Amino acid sequence: MRTTTERPDTAVVPSSARRRQRAIEQLAAGGAIVLCDRIDAPARGEVVFAAAHATRELMAFAVRHGSGFIQVALPESRCDELRLPPMTTAAASGGEPCLGVTVDAAEGISTGISAADRARTARLLADPGTRPDDLCRPGHTVPIRARPGGAGLADAALELAVAAGETAAVVLSSVVGVVDPTQLAAGAELADFARCHGLPLAGADEVLAAGASREQTWANLCAMSQLLAETPSLLTALGPEQVRQLGSVCATVLEHLDTRACA
Repeated sequence: MRTTTERPDTAVVPSSARRRQRAIEQLAAGGAIVLCDRIDAPARGEVVFAAAHATRELMAFAVRHGSGFIQVALPESRCDELRLPPMTTAAASGGEPCLGVTVDAAEGISTGISAADRARTARLLADPGTRPDDLCRPGHTVPIRARPGGAGLADAALELAVAAGETAAVVLSSVVGVVDPTQLAAGAELADFARCHGLPLAGADEVLAAGASREQTWANLCAMSQLLAETPSLLTALGPEQVRQLGSVCATVLEHLDTRACA
């Protein structure tokens, strides 16, 4: 099953920005991507798609090529609203994600384990209108409680989904190796998998680094704006042409930042 309209491009290695943009476009179109931990030396990778767009076909693809362990990453605050506490009281360590109690949709499913059932559960988790009673526990879908400032695959996947204009809820399924199905896919095998299925490949390291860079740039612009507002004499000292150039630079930077106005 082909899960994207993109054609694999083996002639040109895309830049970090282009990889990120392709992933965002794919998620916005309701498709899947492959997200690895490090783009240069991937040790693991996930099939990722927006939970709001979960379909029987996408879920079946994730199960078939993954471990069958389907996770849905949500902000920790949303998990609290849905009464999805951590699965264990022990704190996650070593960069491991914090898993919540497993869930199924309370209605509209059979056993909860089929691709159709888990797709419905994923869509429910993504729906802002879902209430705790719309879910039953335990189930067959595993929430990931993503904390602010996290630096894992789930955090990068959520950042891409939000950048794509989607609800902060993503499905993740670890890609299993083809050569050795007892191990997770790694290295070139992940790139081959993405190419074979026509899926954009992105690296969590690049996604998170780009996000941190944008946040810092935005913070610098806010600080400069505040300084100019508090010290208008600086604008007078610059002169009309310098002020025009400064405004042009700021406008160009803002155009390339997918951010909101500072509070």
